[in-house]
Amino acid sequence: MPLTIRRHHLWGDPVLELSGRTIAGDTFKLSKCMEDLQDGAFSRVIIDLSRLKNMDSQMIGTLVFLKKSLANSAKDLLLVAPPGFIRDLLVCTRLDRVFTLLNSMKEIPSIPDSSPIHPN
Repeated sequence: MPLTIRRHHLWGDPVLELSGRTIAGDTFKLSKCMEDLQDGAFSRVIIDLSRLKNMDSQMIGTLVFLKKSLANSAKDLLLVAPPGFIRDLLVCTRLDRVFTLLNSMKEIPSIPDSSPIHPN
């Protein structure tokens, strides 16, 4: 199953749900989604990894690049529910110290004075 990205919003922040398998070139899909969001008024991007089957080195590099790009704009990148092997990969590479890793969408702190989920 190829990589698919579903977009919606939670408290005004974009949520990208990644599912399937990543292969060479799939990072373009994620980068394109982020470009589409570039001018948005949000404080963080939430990436739900719970349905992702694998993560290759290109995807890891893209996530690091996106984290740095968002930080330069005073925004954050949250990674939610990485499956065990992806979490292990992030821990082994010490990227768990770079990213905010959450176990589920329920752990995402709300933002005061914001609205709940708005599907696109």
